[in-house]
Amino acid sequence: MRASGNRWGRVRLVAVIASISLGLPVLNSGTVAVADATTSVDDRSVAVPTAWKVYTGLTPAQVSSTVLTPGYRLTEIHADQPTNPTTYTVRAVNNAGAYAVSGWWWYYGKTTAQINSLLGSNNARLISLDGYNTSAGARYAVVMVSNAGPAAKSWHWWVSTTTSFITSHLNSDVDRIIDLGEFAIGSTRYFTAVTIHNTTPDNKGWYWYTNRTTAQVQSLLSTNHARIVDIEAVGNGNWDVVMQTDGIGFNLWYVGRPSAAALLAIANQTGTRLTAIQRYASGSSTLYAGIFVNNLTTQSATMRDLQWGSLGSFNKWGFYSKQVGGPVLTSLQSSVQFEPASAIKVVSHLYLHMRMQNNSVNMASAINYPYRASDPNNKDICPATGDPLHTTTVENADNKMMTVSDNRMTRAIKDAYGYSNILAVANILGMSRTSFPNTLGCLTYGTYNLTTLADLGRLYESVAAGTSIAGAARTHFYANMLNFNNYSPAKTAFCNVATAEGNDLGKSGGTITAFCNAMEWAAKGGSYTLTLSGVRHIWRSNASRLALPFKSPPTSGPITLQEYVYGDYVHDVIATVAQENSINNGRTLAAAEQFRAQIRAAMATW
Repeated sequence: MRASGNRWGRVRLVAVIASISLGLPVLNSGTVAVADATTSVDDRSVAVPTAWKVYTGLTPAQVSSTVLTPGYRLTEIHADQPTNPTTYTVRAVNNAGAYAVSGWWWYYGKTTAQINSLLGSNNARLISLDGYNTSAGARYAVVMVSNAGPAAKSWHWWVSTTTSFITSHLNSDVDRIIDLGEFAIGSTRYFTAVTIHNTTPDNKGWYWYTNRTTAQVQSLLSTNHARIVDIEAVGNGNWDVVMQTDGIGFNLWYVGRPSAAALLAIANQTGTRLTAIQRYASGSSTLYAGIFVNNLTTQSATMRDLQWGSLGSFNKWGFYSKQVGGPVLTSLQSSVQFEPASAIKVVSHLYLHMRMQNNSVNMASAINYPYRASDPNNKDICPATGDPLHTTTVENADNKMMTVSDNRMTRAIKDAYGYSNILAVANILGMSRTSFPNTLGCLTYGTYNLTTLADLGRLYESVAAGTSIAGAARTHFYANMLNFNNYSPAKTAFCNVATAEGNDLGKSGGTITAFCNAMEWAAKGGSYTLTLSGVRHIWRSNASRLALPFKSPPTSGPITLQEYVYGDYVHDVIATVAQENSINNGRTLAAAEQFRAQIRAAMATW
């Protein structure tokens, strides 16, 4: 069935049994294309960050009320049951920016004739097509978008047909598949396909295969240097897939996940967006497969990529950076709670300096700390109630808490001033997801102190901006922490970036050295290691302040420090010592690398 005009759709019903192929010949346009800048074709080849949603098991009414909140549109729909479905699995994106379309519609329970009529009345084309069986025969759930004006495309759609039929028309129509499916009526399996004319500006190198094992799909991805754009469960553990060779960058695919929530967790942890979701039966279980593409800004993606190789999808980790008084620069899982270990000591540190500022604490006054005679010099002990007490000064306790992370001194400050009073500082600063009732150095698996990178960022930003402390108290706050004066590895890491950018800008060695010496930094990290049943678990975190020197006017003006706050964490990651070394190398490299653009901008003013 064919509509008039150059831009048209076709539906073909083939009354033959559709055999399940062991694999089709490769169809490849021979063109290596780049990622799409807009959803001119569909959203599967766009990696511009956007808001998105995915849901499963929703009735049509729930789709309308839960998914289609203002600003969102559907991009994919699948019936949850192979016959007479009542619920659906759907994807949606924010209908704005790169993902904006002028018109879109979704329907379910429709015949091919009804869909053809709707396509005509809406002047639309399909971007998602799912077939299923009902007591009345084959029915379809679809998503369509406007096919008018600059968005108009030449395209086709096919239902209840065979792979050989699709192949012949792909060749004759010079099309590529953007949505592939199959479904059963009795013992007969039928294929569906939505295709787009594979010519400029929409041409891409591409392949499609049916009934391939997971291992075969992975091998083909490697051989073809491709990524999956659509996936369909065959029903025997195998897959139908469509691949493309576009340069979309970071992308993933996973099968066998226990829930849609598990796919969402992968997306959140990797900073990606689901571009295809497949719900399928495996024995008595319902499982999920998903395709993911990057959904981070360039700067955040660089941070993710530096740590991906050692941390991956299934560990819990994140990072965060923000310009003080300005925008968030990088973020991944920055609002997720984690065990910060000693990094949380900065709250007690700020508490003391707020009191120092209002003259309610004398840093030279005495304070008692737990002293264990059997291990008198071990700063890392779990300082137990009942240990005998020794005396030091508040100044020494604070310095050792922050520079060598002495757990005994931390316990001393907490006991002297009270946990509720110290926590009140966090509450005043809006650190609503922070609590640390447990004694530092005494980790019990599963019972954690908690914070988020965004919460820690609020504290560091309050100090940098002078809203919590200022003047002499702030200077002392930074001096009693790890800083460039007492921790050279951090200065080396940042100066390496500054040197590279300075050389690229043609700055002299003396200028680069002066720039490095004018940078400022302060930080508090934390770490725990537990071996449980022979398995090594690690917790690592860091929160920091960085100040970059800008000259205004350039070259001749005085230095103005632009402040930034940042941090990262790994939470309960299973790692050998060698694996941890790899993780830490990635963390160290990423810490400085995330500010490369800012360091270059500052260096350019010298």
